[in-house]
Amino acid sequence: MPPLAARIQEPQPVDVEVGRRMRVRRQVLGMSQQSLARLMGVSYQQVQKYERGTNRLGSSRLHRLAEVLEVPVAWFFDESAAASHRHELEEERAPAFLFDGSQEPEAQANAPEPDRDALELLRAYSRIPEPAVRRRLVELARALARSKRQA
Repeated sequence: MPPLAARIQEPQPVDVEVGRRMRVRRQVLGMSQQSLARLMGVSYQQVQKYERGTNRLGSSRLHRLAEVLEVPVAWFFDESAAASHRHELEEERAPAFLFDGSQEPEAQANAPEPDRDALELLRAYSRIPEPAVRRRLVELARALARSKRQA
């Protein structure tokens, strides 16, 4: 039998990415790990392991997670699916995703975790009922970001 250190495997990149997206979506929805765990029928410690990528999600559990977080299963893996679903959600007045398609997938994987202000901004944005107002808010944020770079 190999030594213990040889048996311990590092989290696989896909499991880490699925966990990262799981955590971000949970935070955007304002959901605690305990709430998510209860809805999925697992312990909050298990949710923590999923979010770190140390435990893999089986297919049925991933399907349940997608239902609870209101995203398609593909959203956890494929940026184009996330972008497509983001467009559908904008029509339903649901929160915008953090991934806007303007970055390469590698840059998205290394993107910093959203801070509390960013999450609060996303929650507030999701409560704006008028699509035109939401679009103007995004345009304002982009203009502010551009002016900061030019200064």
